[in-house]
Amino acid sequence: MNLTTITVSVETKKMLERLKGDLSWDEFLRHIAVEYSRIVRSKYAGKYLKERKLDDEEAEFILKSIEEGRKHWVSRE
Repeated sequence: MNLTTITVSVETKKMLERLKGDLSWDEFLRHIAVEYSRIVRSKYAGKYLKERKLDDEEAEFILKSIEEGRKHWVSRE
């Protein structure tokens, strides 16, 4: 695995160290990136759904996908 360095302020590093707990920096930052992506996708999806009427089949598919995603994240914690 190739490694790199990220420069942040001392204050930011202290805040992140408190949040990361026992995780490695790689695990912690990957978790943050995945969660950020999930939040961005959900905001986009919410906007899309507000602008578009769904039929019952589409709504059922979306709800099923959300539930599968929740099961995936709960099993990883």
